[in-house]
Amino acid sequence: TSVVKHPMDLGTVRTKLLSGHYDSADCFASDVRLVFQNAILFNPPGHYISKAAAHLLQAFDHDYKETLEQIRLQEEMESSHSCNSCEGRV
Repeated sequence: TSVVKHPMDLGTVRTKLLSGHYDSADCFASDVRLVFQNAILFNPPGHYISKAAAHLLQAFDHDYKETLEQIRLQEEMESSHSCNSCEGRV
């Protein structure tokens, strides 16, 4: 196993998120990825925790990318919408 140089856990991510520590979604995502990357690094290859962490990292990256795209599309729709009756809410 390798030594984890930058420890991170989901409890710390939660605390940082609730306290408004993150300046951007990418900073939050970086810490979440670090949790899973550390689990992969710390546990032997093929270990169930390493496999689970790799799966969770992949799922997180997929969902994060999808969420950012949804936000981008929503912002684009709101900025191009000019209906007076809904006051810009789409």
